[in-house]
Amino acid sequence: MGDVERLSHLALRVTDLEQAVKFYTEVVGLTVLARPKPGEPPLVVLKEGIGLKPASAKATGTVIDHVAFKVTSLEPVMARLAAAGVPLADGPRPSPYGNSIYFLDPDGNKVECHDGERR
Repeated sequence: MGDVERLSHLALRVTDLEQAVKFYTEVVGLTVLARPKPGEPPLVVLKEGIGLKPASAKATGTVIDHVAFKVTSLEPVMARLAAAGVPLADGPRPSPYGNSIYFLDPDGNKVECHDGERR
C-alpha cells in the first residue's frame, strides 16, 4: 500500500475567485504559482498546494472540490479501485500534474491521484 507519497493539493470552491485570491495571498500570506491562461478553466494555483476555483451552480454545497495525492504509479491504484468495484470518474488522462485519475470516495467526495509534479 506504499504507493501514496503525500497529499498533493486541495482545491477549494469559492464564490468570488479574485476575492479569494486576495484573501489567501494578502491575509493568509500564500503565493500565487499559476493563473489560468486564456481558454483554460478558471483555476488559480497557490504555491503552498491550494487551488482556488469558482463554485459552479451544480456544486454540492461543499467547499472542497477534490483532494489529490501524488503516487509513484497509477497502475496499482487503479488495480485496487477495480478490485474494490470503484469506477473511475475520469482518466487516466494528462493533467497539469502528470497523468491523473479521478474517483469518488464512499461519501461522494472527488479524489485525484496523479503520477507527476506540476508542470
